[in-house]
Order: sequence, then structure tokens, then C-alpha cells
Amino acid sequence: MSLPAFLDGIAVHWLWLSAAALLAILEIFLPGIFLVWIAAAAALVGVVLAVVDLSFPFQVGLFAVLAFLAVWAGRIWYARNPVTSADPP
Repeated sequence: MSLPAFLDGIAVHWLWLSAAALLAILEIFLPGIFLVWIAAAAALVGVVLAVVDLSFPFQVGLFAVLAFLAVWAGRIWYARNPVTSADPP
């Protein structure tokens, strides 16, 4: 799979890291304590791709596995460390 012409010349790991940054920014505007874990998975894929060259299907598969593991780990972390709210129930 080739990249569109306007992305030609950009290393693929920068695209994943940019996607991670975009997801993290979206988490600020759409708080739900969910996109941050997906952003972490995209960042990890970007870091892996900076070291190893992988095919696009493998990149997507790695992202899917890492996203699942990140969300799962996040749910466990929040279960053990509940966030207290200043708002009354």
C-alpha cells in the first residue's frame, strides 16, 4: 500500500506518532479517558516502526493488539485507582 502523494517522503513512524498526538489532543477536547490509551498504542507502533520496518497489514495488526492491551491495562489501572469527582452524584 502506497501513501498519498502529499505524504510521500514522510517516514511512516512519523505518521503513527502524529496520529498518537492527534488522539491525545482529542482526548483533551472529548474527555472520556479512552482515547489516551489508543494514543499510547499508536505511539508504541510509531516507536517500533522507527526501529523496524513492517508492512502495513502488520502495522495495523500490531496497533490493534496494542490498543486492546492498552485499553485493558487502563481499565485495570482505573479500577485500582478510582478518580474522585468534585461533582456531587
